[in-house]
Amino acid sequence: MKSFISNCTKEILKNHSSLEKISIVVPGNRSKQFFRSAILSQNYTGVMPQFFSIEELLSAMADLVKIKGVPLWFEAYSVYKNIAEEAESFEDFIKWIPTLLKDFDDIENESVDAKTLFQALASDERMKIWSQEIEIGQNQIMQNYLGFWSMAEKFFKALKIHLENKGLGFRGMIARQAVENAEKYIENNEDFYYFCGFNALTKTEKLLIQKLIETERAACLWDADEYYLNDPIQEAGFFLRQHQKSLASFQFVSHHFSEPKDFQVIQAPDQVSQAKIAGEILSKLKPEQVAKTALILADEQLLPAVLNSLPPNIEKVNVTMGIALQNLPMANFFRSVIELHMNRDKFGGAFYYQNLFSVLKQNLFSEFYQDEFLKINLEVQQKNKAFFQPSELNFTKLAGIFKGLKNPKELVRELQKFILEIKGFKNFTTFEKECLYHFESIFIQLETLMHRNFELENFTTFYWLYKQILATESLNFIGEPQQGLQILGMLETRLLDFERVIMTSVNEGTLPLGRQENTFIPFEFRKRSQLNTFLENDAIYAYHFYHAIQRCQRADFIYNSNTESLGKGEKSRFLRQLELESPHQIQQVMLAPEKIKPTEIFQGFKKTPLILNEIESWKKRISPSSLTAYVKNPIDFYQRYLLKIRDSDELEEHAGFITLGNIVHQCLEELYRPYLNEILTPQLYQKIKKHLPEVLHQKMIDHLLFDNALRGKNIIIKSVIEEMLKNAIHKDEKSMQGQELILKGLEEKCSATYLFQDLQVTFYGVIDRIDSYNGVHRLIDYKTGGFSASNVEIKSGKIEDLQINANYAKAVQLIIYAYMFLSKNKTEKVMSGIFPLKHLSQDLTFLQYEQEYLFGIEEIEPLMAQVASIILEIQDPSIDFEEKI
Repeated sequence: MKSFISNCTKEILKNHSSLEKISIVVPGNRSKQFFRSAILSQNYTGVMPQFFSIEELLSAMADLVKIKGVPLWFEAYSVYKNIAEEAESFEDFIKWIPTLLKDFDDIENESVDAKTLFQALASDERMKIWSQEIEIGQNQIMQNYLGFWSMAEKFFKALKIHLENKGLGFRGMIARQAVENAEKYIENNEDFYYFCGFNALTKTEKLLIQKLIETERAACLWDADEYYLNDPIQEAGFFLRQHQKSLASFQFVSHHFSEPKDFQVIQAPDQVSQAKIAGEILSKLKPEQVAKTALILADEQLLPAVLNSLPPNIEKVNVTMGIALQNLPMANFFRSVIELHMNRDKFGGAFYYQNLFSVLKQNLFSEFYQDEFLKINLEVQQKNKAFFQPSELNFTKLAGIFKGLKNPKELVRELQKFILEIKGFKNFTTFEKECLYHFESIFIQLETLMHRNFELENFTTFYWLYKQILATESLNFIGEPQQGLQILGMLETRLLDFERVIMTSVNEGTLPLGRQENTFIPFEFRKRSQLNTFLENDAIYAYHFYHAIQRCQRADFIYNSNTESLGKGEKSRFLRQLELESPHQIQQVMLAPEKIKPTEIFQGFKKTPLILNEIESWKKRISPSSLTAYVKNPIDFYQRYLLKIRDSDELEEHAGFITLGNIVHQCLEELYRPYLNEILTPQLYQKIKKHLPEVLHQKMIDHLLFDNALRGKNIIIKSVIEEMLKNAIHKDEKSMQGQELILKGLEEKCSATYLFQDLQVTFYGVIDRIDSYNGVHRLIDYKTGGFSASNVEIKSGKIEDLQINANYAKAVQLIIYAYMFLSKNKTEKVMSGIFPLKHLSQDLTFLQYEQEYLFGIEEIEPLMAQVASIILEIQDPSIDFEEKI
């Protein structure tokens, strides 16, 4: 296979015996080493030519130093504050300035008249305001857009002047100045320039090349194939056809794409499977084949998975792309530290426990704080403590980041110290060291910029700045470009040719990206001003795709068919073009996840001798709630009351259902206890109502012990509880009118032994309330959740349902309450019921059997016999504990 670089080298050496005065300009840096090797392979022994990337040539011809990223944002903000009528905070500014700066860069790169463009955008907004009947609130939005474009015009001009005065410039400014300086540069420089392998050119780049060609100081060598160049509707040749018309000497046009090729399209079931499939393909290659293979990642976020999936036969790898900072585990650590201090500002100077845990659990240094983490976690669980003052944290190692830092500048300094200190505590891999160095450089740069420009307002602003850095910067890999397997992004394939190509993420929405423009300028205005739109961007991706495979012999295209992922499971339209238009046969392969034969689902637990012993112990102290659990689901009963499996103690930031119920019960007990054995009167209820807010507030604090329980969601929960308590008091107050209501007991502990045939058990429980209503004793169970009256109504002939119907679980509890009371008061009659607190409209509902509500010891016996049947079932060794479905 004759590569494009090999053809270029032969052409240049044919025209020049010495390359001392030759400069070769390429789209990116990666191909330079391949050019040098190609020249040496031609037995050339003279002085090597100079190599420039297009970026380097523009910088050499301009008088400005390139500025980008965070330093440019700071400079832009200092200009923005001077020209904006009402300047936004830096926190809000950095959310939109990267996009606007990209638009500024496009305007300069394409030599667009910025004033005309911005005025047209502003005029368009004015016309919308004039011509449309504006809805309420819509007018202000349009006015904001109008103000934005007016500001952008001033901002663009002022920013350029500000940067030029400092000898700085963003990429577009440098390109424009390079064109202006071209004639002077040519006069002072004797080199002849070869522009090799370009496709899409900005207007400034094209003007520069034209000037060099007109003075006979340059030539262009194009990497084109007649397959897409000569087809007017093939988007891969869109830019090349333009250059063919406007730029002299069009070399080279090949016909390699039409040569026999072996194409395979592989459908992967998910994102990570693509990496596994690529690794499987690579595992079958011989060493000499690996050196001629490119693994191209259309979605560069797949890189970590690909690196983890490389087979043992891949000994050397050259990764030419960078890995986005936001995908590095170390980035999450530093983000957690910033969040720790950002939220400390919100919570009165205390660290929030979840933020602390997020830092302490990070792999970067979790090994140093195991004891401290366990201690803090114990406090969280036992004391329900959610906030910790910096002075409470007795860290001895790497403790600077846990100080009560006052501002972002102090935090940046402590982060730098932390990086220096941790190197002495832990051995890092080469990759980890490189990551640490990169973040250290970022924090040093941030400190310098804050010192030169201005202090960041708060930790929240610093957090947003850090997120923008993660989104825009990457950690670049450095390797030997001519050894081993080449792993590339799509842009890095320019000028390079491989015999074998493996391409991943060949999905619509990834290759090409489609309509995902990062711009504030609407499509029609970009088109009118000859700025690139998503259509031109799609053409660029099309060229990269076809160029990557035009000289290969074999290509494997892998795409993600998962409809819930990026690309929605749709293969790229470039693959469909190959299938429909190319002369090549394409093999389709569908890989699905291996189907695992479902095993028989385990339905229950056997009653072993050990479990039977636990049942005997349980029978000595049976709580109504344990039987309720069994009626609802035997497995829950088995795990909770026999295996003693309890939910782990966790901090409740917001009162859960159990805590909510406990607070309600305790409030009602404390509110009513002073009036036990008294006839409740309207005057007493006035006292109870007056006392309610104080009691409720204290119970909230008792259950949620951190600094201030009544914040956020707890304020709503408190309102819910208060409403329940008011409902309860209101129902009591309403029911006592003309009646006699006396409270006899609150949270009353009761017990009773029960004999049935050979069965002897002891019941134990706590009855929420015992009262006397017109001389009739009532046993009351408070209910804070949902409740249906039918759940305690046992119909005639349906008594057996107590044993099998989970809906009757609450009825079982009320029956046991009645029995415990009546066993001590055999001459009494009692009502046992539910006091629903959730809804004001629901009245007290009492246990009913055969339309009777009042039970004596004789009336309760038939119901207790059914309760005994449940206990006999539990102790029966032949009946397993099975899940109720």
